[in-house]
Amino acid sequence: MSSITDVSDARNQHNSPLESKEVAPSPKPLPPGLDYQMVGGIYILNAEGLRWFEEKYGRELPKDHSGDATIRMQLAKLLTEQEGQPFGVNYIPRHGVRWCDFLAATQVERREVWEHVPVLGEVTAPEQKMSGDTPREEEMRRILSKLGVQATEFKCYFLCYYYD
Repeated sequence: MSSITDVSDARNQHNSPLESKEVAPSPKPLPPGLDYQMVGGIYILNAEGLRWFEEKYGRELPKDHSGDATIRMQLAKLLTEQEGQPFGVNYIPRHGVRWCDFLAATQVERREVWEHVPVLGEVTAPEQKMSGDTPREEEMRRILSKLGVQATEFKCYFLCYYYD
């Protein structure tokens, strides 16, 4: 007697093609040491971050992007210390290149269980996105403009963080 160990085989044996339905994955706890977050904020292109830093501090950073951490850290420091922005600045990976853009975070959502397993990267589904039309985003646009950063576009991302 044979047993069926593959769920898809069992589905095929008990349901005709007209009866089979796609089942959404059930919520899963996160693997230990990982924290998925949905982060929304004002998107800053790498080139704009570089331009801002070099203009503000009067020194060039390496063109190989090895100085990108300096941009993120200085911007985060100014937003946190001078403006009281608690969420900081995140790296936003780009497809096909080895450098990142930046996100001046205005919203962070953490959950132990998500309705779906997040795919890291930009949130594009309208029903999942955070709203970028709030006073908090307008205030961040104003602060960035005051600092000399030319960025106004709101974007939302799933990001993954390791913790101890």
